[in-house]
Amino acid sequence: MQNDKTLVIGATGSIGAPLVQYLLEKGGKVKAATRRVEAYPTLPNVEAVYFDYDDPATIAPALSGVNRVFMLAAPTDPDADQSLGRVIELAGASGVERIVLVTSLRIKAPRDAGGFLWGEKALQESGIAYTILRPGWFMQSFSSGFILAMIKQRNVLSLPAGQGRIGLIDARDIAACAACALTEPGHHGQTYLLTGGETLGLLEIAQTIAEVRGHPLPYADVNMEELQQIVAEGEGYPGPIEHMTPFFNAVRDGIWDVSFDTVAKLTGCPPISFAQFAKEQAAVWSCV
Repeated sequence: MQNDKTLVIGATGSIGAPLVQYLLEKGGKVKAATRRVEAYPTLPNVEAVYFDYDDPATIAPALSGVNRVFMLAAPTDPDADQSLGRVIELAGASGVERIVLVTSLRIKAPRDAGGFLWGEKALQESGIAYTILRPGWFMQSFSSGFILAMIKQRNVLSLPAGQGRIGLIDARDIAACAACALTEPGHHGQTYLLTGGETLGLLEIAQTIAEVRGHPLPYADVNMEELQQIVAEGEGYPGPIEHMTPFFNAVRDGIWDVSFDTVAKLTGCPPISFAQFAKEQAAVWSCV
């Protein structure tokens, strides 16, 4: 009898967490891969398992007993090709039948593609049925991490993005597309480009956030050195941000200035707009 369990790598992340729920709603069983097993909630039909890309010994146990895998590597991982390659190789050896891999629209920029390009190539040559998702910039980037800290502490959105425009996407829409690719026929060998339904400039993004928080939020175009200084002087900023240079390069190069209707085609629902996302996150940006 065919196994029916999906390994979700990054099960507590902005994509992984909603993906687990979507798979459960479709009647599936899930193996939730995380580095914090003890903190993972107890859910019916979900088995939490310890997993760390940097610890190869955790890969085979995580793959045991699953026939589908959802995977992604951190965009900041300089060894993403090796991290992804190890999982793909062992997945093939363990009998995994389908893999959905999330990379990035940034792969279109050769100077910044990093290990994503090689990760995609390894999957395409693995012999395993696969689907690749290349999403745009996550809306959640503006409600977490150093950008959130900047907004709350400085009341200015200071980013080295020039007048570039971004096809933002809500991570929940990526998860919904992944659930379709994992559970429905017809997606083998496909590479899907994912964005929301519009492109926005940083000034428009700042204005949308300002409207829902009830406080002005100007946008300042700074260079990378100035941004690093802002982060260094702030409180509670989550570490260095040098890894973000490729993202801002891509904004200036126009890589993110695209909009596709893929989300609606795959899921049957329109993508979440940034205005809708901002209304939901208003309390996060509060000045109080």
